[in-house]
Amino acid sequence: NTIFLALSSANLPAGSDSFKWARSGVSILSLMVGSLIAGRIYTAVGPNRRLTLIGSFLLQAFCIVIAAILVQTDAVPETNATEKVVLIAIPFLAAQSGAQVATAKSLGFSELPTTVLTSVYNDLASDDKLLAWDNPKRDRRLGSVVMMM
Repeated sequence: NTIFLALSSANLPAGSDSFKWARSGVSILSLMVGSLIAGRIYTAVGPNRRLTLIGSFLLQAFCIVIAAILVQTDAVPETNATEKVVLIAIPFLAAQSGAQVATAKSLGFSELPTTVLTSVYNDLASDDKLLAWDNPKRDRRLGSVVMMM
């Protein structure tokens, strides 16, 4: 999204969808809001409390369901991303992603970026202990790739 935001702000590539900057900006902002809210809750209540995690996962599921309902009922077009109405669904998905990242980090699993696999691939490739028998961080990274797919 950051790359799309930068390119579309400069109207690159020429003749491309000029609405990309808004989608990317709303997505980044919503991800940050989701991270902020989840992070504040974990700071205040504690991430390791069962009720906190259940509430977090239920809220994330709710956000995904709302976005899915918006698309399935054609309130948000599935194919025409140039319409401004798509901005309705983006915050739900992006805030859910932000909460998911905050959850993983608050539980002490910072090696599991749960929304972007690029850094996981990088971390795997640069892991000095990649082929070591006992490497829990590598195992969690590989597990996250498998589960995301």
